[in-house]
Amino acid sequence: MSGNFDDSVTIVMPCYNGADYIVNALDSAIAQTHRAVQIVIVDDGSKDNSAQLITQYIADHPDHNIELIQQANGGEPVARNTGIRAARGAWVAQLDTDDWWEKTKLEKQIAAARAAGDECALVHTGVVGHFPDGRVGDMSKAPTTNRIGWCTKALLDPSSIGHPSIMVRKSALDAIGGYDPSFKQACDIDLYFRLSAIGTFAFVPEYLLHYRYHAKQMS
Repeated sequence: MSGNFDDSVTIVMPCYNGADYIVNALDSAIAQTHRAVQIVIVDDGSKDNSAQLITQYIADHPDHNIELIQQANGGEPVARNTGIRAARGAWVAQLDTDDWWEKTKLEKQIAAARAAGDECALVHTGVVGHFPDGRVGDMSKAPTTNRIGWCTKALLDPSSIGHPSIMVRKSALDAIGGYDPSFKQACDIDLYFRLSAIGTFAFVPEYLLHYRYHAKQMS
């Protein structure tokens, strides 16, 4: 492993009508113990007041390098690619506007990436679900996965990687061309397969992503 490990992280947040939850997501992003060098929010043609909320949030938090990019609606993979192109960090962490992170998420992912070495392309974490009726997923056991190392075959198993948990090496994203815009849904699964062909995956066995289930989400 090379001695000049770059631990800079850009957080990319695609937003489409995300006004209900985006402040909570942003609060978790700026609370990270490993501070992101940049937070890029891509407003993908929202019809609600997302842009106004984000603009005010940026004004209220001038020291956190939060950027808003507004574009006509192009869909999730297009919005994510816009954010990736704007990213200045060596790593890109995806956060959806309706989810939130534990404050040590990026710190622990960076440690896992450093330990995994130069071949590491992606680091993911455990996910706990939050349901509309107030239920929270079972956290009595530590999360496990077989999506570690060279893991293309393991990606065929039905369980999935929590997409808003991933932190990906920017150079790996550039090498595969980012997300495929032809996938209006499941663009993350396609991304994992292509990344797994060029690098290894690492995992932090802790519940560091809080995934919110609600009626308006795509999945």
